[in-house]
Amino acid sequence: MSSHYTKQCNYWTSELEISNCRTAAPYGFSPPRVRVDSASKTVSTTRGVSLDVFIDRATDRDAALAIRSAFYCLQLLHDQQMLHLDARAPNFIISNVYKCGATGALYSDEVVRYCYAIDYESMYVPHGQDTRLFNREALAMQKYGRRQHAEYATIRCAYRFDVHALAESIVQAFPSRDLLCSACRQIVNHKPERVHGLDRQYKEHTWTEYLLDHRNPVMTVLSAVCLLTAVVNHA
Repeated sequence: MSSHYTKQCNYWTSELEISNCRTAAPYGFSPPRVRVDSASKTVSTTRGVSLDVFIDRATDRDAALAIRSAFYCLQLLHDQQMLHLDARAPNFIISNVYKCGATGALYSDEVVRYCYAIDYESMYVPHGQDTRLFNREALAMQKYGRRQHAEYATIRCAYRFDVHALAESIVQAFPSRDLLCSACRQIVNHKPERVHGLDRQYKEHTWTEYLLDHRNPVMTVLSAVCLLTAVVNHA
């Protein structure tokens, strides 16, 4: 199996995603390998197991460790005043490949694994981003809570968009994992609104993973980390 994964970018968002990948590449929240090809509109990243797949295969303790690592990963991204804006579980990978500044954890099999965010087509970057491209995509995604570029700088608790997406995506994907769902519902901390739309296969789908009102009292990243630490210790 190849040590990297190559993604064909969406035709409409490829220019923005390739630019965002170049911005993200130096930071610890992005995979060790992030290479872009503007001509073929592809992004090549270090191969890993997506967070949702890892959770599905893991014990509650190891799953909670992985989710906590994803929140640490979000904190690294937010420390740069960036927002992922599609921070659902499938958009993180768990990998045993190290990168300086990455967030890692020691799992029950005595292997240290690291968490990285992927899929940057929606990422908000406060400075130097092509706002024309960002705002075009934001307009298309408006019903899912996406805003124009200038608005994010005015939202004091903008981290809530990402925290909500990560926690709520786990609630939706793993309704029978009581320990994990209980923690993630506490992190979401409100009743999510439903949005009827399409999934990646253009099939009808009801989404709750996207935060429509940033005034909802979603936990901070660090509070989520503390809660998940308690889950790890309890599991």
